[in-house]
Parts: sequence; C-alpha cells; structure tokens
Amino acid sequence: MKKLSIILLLCLNCCFASKWVDIFENQYLDFDSIVPTYTTNVISFWIKKYPANKKEKFENKKYLFSVHKMDIDCKNKKSRISATAVYDKNRKLIYNTEEVSNWDLIIPDTYADGYYRLFCLIPFSDNPLINKSKQ
Repeated sequence: MKKLSIILLLCLNCCFASKWVDIFENQYLDFDSIVPTYTTNVISFWIKKYPANKKEKFENKKYLFSVHKMDIDCKNKKSRISATAVYDKNRKLIYNTEEVSNWDLIIPDTYADGYYRLFCLIPFSDNPLINKSKQ
C-alpha cells in the first residue's frame, strides 16, 4: 500500500491541470475541492463515482455517476459523507442531499482507507496534495 501511495502522489503531481483526477477504480478526485481544517485535522473533498457495472441502479433508476463530499478525520481515523448528488445518463440531477452521515471508523483496504493514506499519513503542512500552492 505504501508503494501505491507514492505512485499516486507522483501521478497526481503531473495532473493538476485536470480538475477530476482518476484516483481509484471508477472513482475520481476533484483536486480543486480539497480543504483541510488544521484545527480539527479533518480534510474535505469531492469524489465522483461511476457504477461498477451498467446494471447498478439508484432508487430503481440507472444512473451515470454520483458525486459525494467526503470528510476524513485524520486524528480519529474516521470518515463520513456530507453531501451526495446522483446524475442520470443525460447528466440530469436525479437525487441531491446535504444530509451528513455519521462518522464511521475507516476499515482497512477500503476506498476510505485509501483516501486516509493519501491525505493523512503525511502532516497537512507537508502534504503536497493539500499544499498545492507550495509547488
């Protein structure tokens, strides 16, 4: 996993011109949305997720992709979703909520764990993904 984090850092470093960056299988990260909160050690960002298969549905409707605002609590190793939007094949919004989910423990080898490793293993002040202006 350490090698994966280093490879991701190198790949992402080359791609700052793109707003959405392919980060995990069927998932993209919006680099412009990364916001660290130094006092609470929480980082927020937007991710775009495409269904793993074309038969996957949201509320009995086929959808093209969903967008989620994700929060990672680096100090307590927890994550939550604080907003969600779902779009159909015509990119029309079919669902939207700003209902904040409960904080959940980050389970090893999950996507949340991947984001935790990407943002939290290096202090915010030294992390090139968070401090893009220093590059």
